[in-house]
Formats: sequence, C-alpha cells, structure tokens
Amino acid sequence: MEDFKKVLRRRMWLLRAVMLVGLLFLLNHQFELVQLPGHPVAAVREFQGGLMSTLCILLAVMIIRYNRALGDERHLQLLYNREHDERMRLIRQKAGMPILMVTSLGMVVAGVVAGYFNAVVFMTLIGAALIQLVVAVAVKLYYVRVL
Repeated sequence: MEDFKKVLRRRMWLLRAVMLVGLLFLLNHQFELVQLPGHPVAAVREFQGGLMSTLCILLAVMIIRYNRALGDERHLQLLYNREHDERMRLIRQKAGMPILMVTSLGMVVAGVVAGYFNAVVFMTLIGAALIQLVVAVAVKLYYVRVL
C-alpha cells in the first residue's frame, strides 16, 4: 500500500502543477496580463475561460479525493481496488481509452491555443474532440454491458 501512496502523492503534485497552469491561464484570461497577438471572438474567449475553470474545478476535486484517500485506510483500499479492477482494465483497453483520452486532450489544448488565432480551427478541433469522446464513451458502455 505504501507504493500506492507514493503513486497518489506523485499524481497530486502533477495535478497541482496542471492546476497552477490553468489558474495562470485564467488570470491572464480575466485580467489580460499578457497581450497575445490574436484577438479571439467573444464566444471563443468565453468558452476558453469556461473550459479552464471547469478543468481547475475537476482537478481540485481529484486532489481532494486523493488527499482524503491518503488520510483514511478504508478510502485508500477502495481507491486501490477501483484502479486495479481487472474487468474495468479490460473494458478500458478494449475501448481504447488511454490513447483516446490523450488524443482528445491534445485536440482540446490545440483548440484552445488555436482559438487565439482562428475561430474556425478552434471550433473544428473542439468539435472533433467532443465527437471522439462521445464515441469512446459509447464503446465503453457497450463493453460494460457485454463483458
């Protein structure tokens, strides 16, 4: 269990670093501390802010969950069992979850950056990432019922 605690602590540091970057982006978004060359359309700008706000909230929830698990052996055991469940690992593997999540996240990040320069590219990347995630969830739900 000590190895799993180390893994959780590493994850928490990584989540905090990503959350810090997101908060810096939000500060720049709100107060325009750094002037960027592009001027995004208002809808794109607000979507970017909402996306980063949601990301920071989700990261904070994950950090709180991991912190609670580190403090309580019962929660730690439940989290360990949930992460090492062989059936769910097989379902995630068959649904292609690890790579789909990485590519979708990359598309969203690229879309947020592209939003400063071109609204059409922004909408295309975000739309493609959303469709990819919907298909991944549908495949995962299919395998949950089949396996």
